[in-house]
Amino acid sequence: MLSTKFFIFLIFILILSPTGKASSEQCTSKTGTLAQIPLEKNFFKSLKDYARDASGCETLSDSEESKKKFQQVVKEEQSRGEKIVLSSSTPHYRTSNTVSYRFNGQRLKPGESLYVWVPSDIAKRGLNFVILGHRQDPSADKDKTPGSKKDQEPGLTSVQVYDANRSPSERWRYWAGSASGKNGSKFAEVNSSYEVEGLYQWSKLGHVTVDTDNSPRHDELKPTLVRLVSLGSDPVDISELTIKANPVEADDYVEKVFTEGTQFGNIKSGQGYVNGGGQNQMGTFPKALVLNGHSGDKANLPPGWKYQQGELWIPLPKGKILTGVEVNGGDSHPDKVQNDDGGWGTKGWSKLNIGIRKDGKTIDHMMKRENVPPEGFLTTSPSKCDQVIGDNEYLVVNAESDTMYLAGIRLGFKNP
Repeated sequence: MLSTKFFIFLIFILILSPTGKASSEQCTSKTGTLAQIPLEKNFFKSLKDYARDASGCETLSDSEESKKKFQQVVKEEQSRGEKIVLSSSTPHYRTSNTVSYRFNGQRLKPGESLYVWVPSDIAKRGLNFVILGHRQDPSADKDKTPGSKKDQEPGLTSVQVYDANRSPSERWRYWAGSASGKNGSKFAEVNSSYEVEGLYQWSKLGHVTVDTDNSPRHDELKPTLVRLVSLGSDPVDISELTIKANPVEADDYVEKVFTEGTQFGNIKSGQGYVNGGGQNQMGTFPKALVLNGHSGDKANLPPGWKYQQGELWIPLPKGKILTGVEVNGGDSHPDKVQNDDGGWGTKGWSKLNIGIRKDGKTIDHMMKRENVPPEGFLTTSPSKCDQVIGDNEYLVVNAESDTMYLAGIRLGFKNP
């Protein structure tokens, strides 16, 4: 818990900052003062949110120490000429395996970057998933051939993670999955709304040293900070960045597969995971449980499980600790339409919610409106560490905005 002195200090700072303008951190070095790096505009609000939502997995002393190391890396990179326009160590939301930042359209011009801190308790579990929200603002698009399939002046965002446990030349790494440009950069669509990208299963798909063409490595990454770098010729606007760690390894698992061929694998290595539906089934998920829909394989549910009003309800065992939830499926429409990119199924826009309910009330929002991919695995964990399950508690999984086809789900449990 944060001390009373901390909140007194916070109130004092707020009094001194009546305008509510963005605060900033002054970076210094042996050679003198470096440029100021502004914090996000709602810095004080996010400090209070962090105090409220902190999972309790990380002690205050560990948090302070890891933040010092974060600032040290930021200073070192800035002294090397890195154009850092934003540096934040105050997440807007977190659970025991997730840390999330919101940026309200922070613009990164070509060559500019922003840095965020990863709490030590999340870093030590190993990187599982990164969610990036970005776009190109139509008013800032310099492309001379708008509307054509190929953007001649693209906006590109590279997600790069820093693992201090590696040799200095290999600490900055990027995802080895599909990319549009250098260092795994993702193309930002020219749009008034933000595109949400999912960089998933880092161990399985691999990661590569920044500014090299080395072969991907598949060992576990433990990043203490993440940066976004604008690598295109047009600027990009950033809306969000979410970092997910691997769930804690469980003593026991409860698993249910709806779409034949779906397999859950090893959490740490990322190996053994298989999509039973999706692209290998022309964008469909045979016999999947339809979330936010009106059909499902009700007769095939385990005892005690319920499928009602398009939601899946799973009774949780009293006295156990829920370590994490993994789901497989997607939101591609089962129309078997082939898209311009070669993929099957009209792309959906479903958002997934996972929470724990007791007596009709949600007592833990484990996942809130997370973007569902056309196919893939998503993970989450309870907000608090080592929370013992009580009487009449259910895990509830539902979708909104569009349907999601749930191909399989796995829950992990351990003893207190």
